[in-house]
Parts: sequence; C-alpha cells; structure tokens
Amino acid sequence: MDIKKIQTNSIIILRVGLALVFLAHFYIAVFNPDEFVNLINGSFLPHTFINDPDLLVKLIAISDVAVAVLLLFGFGLKYISAYASLWILGVIVVSGIEDPPDFFEHLGFLSIAVFLFLNYNNKT
Repeated sequence: MDIKKIQTNSIIILRVGLALVFLAHFYIAVFNPDEFVNLINGSFLPHTFINDPDLLVKLIAISDVAVAVLLLFGFGLKYISAYASLWILGVIVVSGIEDPPDFFEHLGFLSIAVFLFLNYNNKT
C-alpha cells in the first residue's frame, strides 16, 4: 500500500475522531449545561472573562460545534487544529490536574490536535 495514502487516511481518521470529541462536548453543553456550569463556577473564569456562566456555556457550545463541523469537513484544517489545540490547552488550565484521568484524556486530545496542525496539508 502507498505510504501517502496510509498517511492521508490516518489523518482523516484522527480529524474525524477529534471532531467527535468536540461534538460530544457540544451535546453536553446543550443538553446537560449544569456539568459545564459547575466546572466554570469552580474556576477563575467567571471572575476573569464573562460573569454569566450560562452565557459562557452557550459560547462553549457554539465554539465546540463550529470546531466539530470544520474538522469533519476538513475546512481550514491548519487554523482549526491550531484553535482546537489552544482551546484544549485552555480546558486543561481551567479543569486543572486534580483528576488525573481527565488530565491525561485532555492531553491525548491535545496531542491529536497538535499532530493535525503539524501534519497539515491541502489534501486532508
């Protein structure tokens, strides 16, 4: 099998996988927003950026669905994977490292986003 074809297919699989993660978080923000509100209220966010956790959850939902759709269709992959990397890094900062499984899970998603950014090309 051609190595370029394997590489392209692998990147597509990672792209779709990361999109599904963002889609899952969009779903949580829409149908179980209290999960995000509790996380936000326990962090520095309400006092730093937006004082209304409900509004912040709506903005998170919009961001997550936009990232998911763009990743699924591969539009602006270089920019959206960079944005996703920064977003996931922000999630790590907000959620902290107190819960090691969540921390490691976020590091895994971050590594996928960084990989997509570093391996960007116009065909994936």
